[in-house]
Amino acid sequence: TWTYTDNNFSETAIIFGNKDLPSDLRLDFSYSFREDGTGTNSIVSTTNDVVQVNNQEFLWSVDRLYPSNILIVMKDNTAKSYYLYYESASFLSMKDPDLGTIFFVKQ
Repeated sequence: TWTYTDNNFSETAIIFGNKDLPSDLRLDFSYSFREDGTGTNSIVSTTNDVVQVNNQEFLWSVDRLYPSNILIVMKDNTAKSYYLYYESASFLSMKDPDLGTIFFVKQ
């Protein structure tokens, strides 16, 4: 499992122009990979002591030409796809169009 945590995500979002979030928003964003090429993406948001959990299943594969790239394809009706980048044994990263580069730490 690889996790990104931002204890004050609302301040991060304001930097990128999103001012519509509650002021005490905490975000935990994680990827859990299984050996069979599937996994779970979990987003846990907490504000005013209210916790919301959103889990989505995905398929994953290591890119054959660029082995540090991990292709993620969501198993929902959107089939959204994107890459995570293997930075080291401790870090994965993802380039988000709104937030820039997000680093995930191995748990």
